[in-house]
Amino acid sequence: LIEAMAWAVLDRIRQGEPVIVISTEDEVEPQSYLLEPILPEDEPTIIYGLGGSGKSLFALTCSMIIQLPWTEAKERLDMIVKKRKGVLYLDWESNYKTITRRMKALRTGMGMPYVSLHYRACAIPLADDCEAIRRAIMDNDIGFVVIDSVAAACGGDLNAAEPALRMFAALRELKVTSLIVAHTSKNPATKESTVYGSGFFNFYARSVWEMKKRQEPGQRGLHCGLYHRKVNDSEEFAPRGLTVTWNQDRTETRMETCQIMEFATDKSISVKIIEALLSAGKLNVKQLAIVCGTTDATIRDTLAMLKEGGKVAAERDGKSNLWFAVHNV
Repeated sequence: LIEAMAWAVLDRIRQGEPVIVISTEDEVEPQSYLLEPILPEDEPTIIYGLGGSGKSLFALTCSMIIQLPWTEAKERLDMIVKKRKGVLYLDWESNYKTITRRMKALRTGMGMPYVSLHYRACAIPLADDCEAIRRAIMDNDIGFVVIDSVAAACGGDLNAAEPALRMFAALRELKVTSLIVAHTSKNPATKESTVYGSGFFNFYARSVWEMKKRQEPGQRGLHCGLYHRKVNDSEEFAPRGLTVTWNQDRTETRMETCQIMEFATDKSISVKIIEALLSAGKLNVKQLAIVCGTTDATIRDTLAMLKEGGKVAAERDGKSNLWFAVHNV
């Protein structure tokens, strides 16, 4: 009986999915999301960027708010949780201690309620580990999976087609929504940033986001820009800004939405301020905001940091300060 059952199961697997009939008269639903606008439901999404740009922290934050009944996601992060699902964090880069520390810091810094995630440390490519991962998904009622990160999850030469195709075939078998963390490279033809490796990463993902960071020297935190680079079945969303800040011992981490204009160029705000002051001599906050293309609040924060580092100083001019660069630093 066991042998007969085993052969029957193998035969069923070899048959694949059954043929079904679809027609223009079928009732269809619009594109649905787990987390709008980042994660289309039941589809693979890629987020890519340089190392240290906040990709893994963002993926972890998404995982926590999908798992939680947290009402502040729209106000704090400008994201809407459409459906709550069990989460499985598949980690090829870090370890459970690091992920737990980050979770606790996010919970403390953002005032979230208690949250737990399913976590699995991985060491072999996803396609070779698919059976065990599928069992974990079924046993724990998982609907959302994080792949961190794609290089180890694929294995092999990322510029070749086969590793990417095998990984996406394995994801298709798992039948869950997924967020895939990837690194970046420059496209030699366009000089634009793309997902590192084969073009099939971009082809097979249904939605692709690029994350850029700007971090001022000595700053406890960073500014992040999210840019929607590719989508298949919905509109392309406008760029979004995020700020990430933490305390000295990193026991509290906050992530909040911010304006995106700061990521329009490669120069940091501090560099723009110094260049503007060296060129014009003395400027107030409003004048610097216009020259640097950002907000008064951002200028004030950056000036305070630059003053602490001895790079700028101010003199009183009526009701406002005139700022100037300290040339002997």
